[in-house]
Amino acid sequence: MPNFGVWEWLVILVIVLVIFGASRLKDIGSGLGGAINAFRNEVKQGREEGEDEEKEKKAKAAAPAQAAQAAPAAPAKEVPQPEESES
Repeated sequence: MPNFGVWEWLVILVIVLVIFGASRLKDIGSGLGGAINAFRNEVKQGREEGEDEEKEKKAKAAAPAQAAQAAPAAPAKEVPQPEESES
């Protein structure tokens, strides 16, 4: 893959300006910037929602454990042992 220097980038910029024009490039740039900002906001919102869901799951998992500790344990039933026969 070729390495682009400053002159190559300037030539590419001039070609793009000739093809699209300065006003259209401004519109493209502002549209691209708006799309990037919207994407960042959605990613941030998704992370916040994911963190909220994790907190809810941890709270739900902790609730039964706390209830089990708070409730008195029922006495265990004795299991009858088989009698050994003398032979």
